[in-house]
Amino acid sequence: MRDDAERDQGNGEHPAGGAEDVPGPVALAFGQQLKQVRLARPRGEETYRGFAKFLGEVQPGRRVSPGHLCEVEKGGQKPSRAVVERIDQQCGTKLIESFPALEAEHEAKLAAKQQRRQQLAELEGRSSGGRRRRGSSATSEDATDTSKQTSEGYADGTPAREASPDGAAAIEEAETKRREAIKAGGAAGLLLLSSSRARRFLQWAEKSSIGPLTIDGYRQRLVGLSEDSFVLPSITLFDRADAEFASIAARLEWEDQQSKQRRELEILAAQFSFCQANFAHRIGNTQAMHDCLQVARHYGEQHDHHELLSTIKILESGIAYYVGRIEDSVRLAREGQQYATPQPAARLAGNEARALGSMGPGHLKEMRQALERAENAVQARLLFVPGAASPFGPETLALYASMACRGAGDERAEIFARETVRQYEALRSLGDERAYYEDLILGKLEVASCLAGRRPPEPTEAARVAIAALATPRALQTEPVRRRAKQLLAVLLASWPTLPLVKEFAEVVRAYRPPLAALPARPSRPGLAPPDRC
Repeated sequence: MRDDAERDQGNGEHPAGGAEDVPGPVALAFGQQLKQVRLARPRGEETYRGFAKFLGEVQPGRRVSPGHLCEVEKGGQKPSRAVVERIDQQCGTKLIESFPALEAEHEAKLAAKQQRRQQLAELEGRSSGGRRRRGSSATSEDATDTSKQTSEGYADGTPAREASPDGAAAIEEAETKRREAIKAGGAAGLLLLSSSRARRFLQWAEKSSIGPLTIDGYRQRLVGLSEDSFVLPSITLFDRADAEFASIAARLEWEDQQSKQRRELEILAAQFSFCQANFAHRIGNTQAMHDCLQVARHYGEQHDHHELLSTIKILESGIAYYVGRIEDSVRLAREGQQYATPQPAARLAGNEARALGSMGPGHLKEMRQALERAENAVQARLLFVPGAASPFGPETLALYASMACRGAGDERAEIFARETVRQYEALRSLGDERAYYEDLILGKLEVASCLAGRRPPEPTEAARVAIAALATPRALQTEPVRRRAKQLLAVLLASWPTLPLVKEFAEVVRAYRPPLAALPARPSRPGLAPPDRC
């Protein structure tokens, strides 16, 4: 039998790229209503599979699939009217009253997406029609074969300043190349282009050239990017940071004259490049993250920019923690303290504490000392510093304390985990910009881990909490959450592999993927599997 998710599979399409691709408020609210209805069912019917079986045939020969229900709850797909009517019929609910608004929002998003595609097509048509590379036309090979690219925007090796009469043309050429990469290879093409450009730009960076520009415009966009970093999908944020870095790189590479503004421009290039590295880390792309981080480190060291250097150590320490290089995580956090201004100092101490906790009870004393330093360093007034580490407030301190205590066997781990969830949910209810969805999910996974580690353990409840935590729209799924969920799953499968909710959690973890898991594989680096569906 065909299921309803197959028939409606186009309804929930949300490739990363624009605001219209993010689930709307009506879809998210409807998904929460459906989730409450499902979780209120008796044991066995509250799972996706059990609820789909309970609903039965939506129409003759048609059943709703568990994966479709999962996507509807996350706002990723729009259910058909027949599905909503069947749920109301079986559960005595009135979800159909919300359906007209859901349908209207869906149609508006489809119209916005179509308009966006037309605008991009017109932009590409104007750019390619008015200006072509000398001796060649734009092809998908330009977006993927980095060995033929020796200067940004040109496939024939002609320097940007020689081929264009002014800096604006170089910037426009760089933006055209970005769009060609996206068109040829999607988000993977964008990340590959950015990674190769970062390597080439770093080789060039010793030159002392700069052109005229408006610094304030870049600074304002950097502020906006930092403030949006907790609410938008990572690939959307990467696209914005990449566009700004491409523009700055084109300006720097084009002009030979010296300028007093050069230092500010180079620091902005480093800050946008750090943002790219941070968002690539969330997506799970190591190569782009490494290459962009190299640019940020180059200019941070060249200009002795302590805010940037401490921020780089924070990211490197966090990456080492999530991939299991615990001793490196401790070392990098401690190295970062030499550069730390007050706000990064708290996060560095928090990084050190959770890494020490992961080293076991033998490091309990050191862990507690690091936690105390982190608590003492938390600032009374928290600010988003453009192009730097995000604010480290009491809610983030509670999360790091839970991770640290759980690893070291400190009985306060569950207290801190529940406090993390409470504080982040309070921030979200207030619309506070610090209500970071990733940290809230990590806090819920910490609660689940503590439930599994109780005496006696509660594996069923742990799996239930973890399943609910991972019910996130595809565009907002991140690599740190995926790694943490896999660690929890390993614990549950080791002792309770036959429990129904543990099996369902395993399915949810297998389906959980950031919107872009990897770039096209290099011969020596096999790529990750493509994203699955719920």
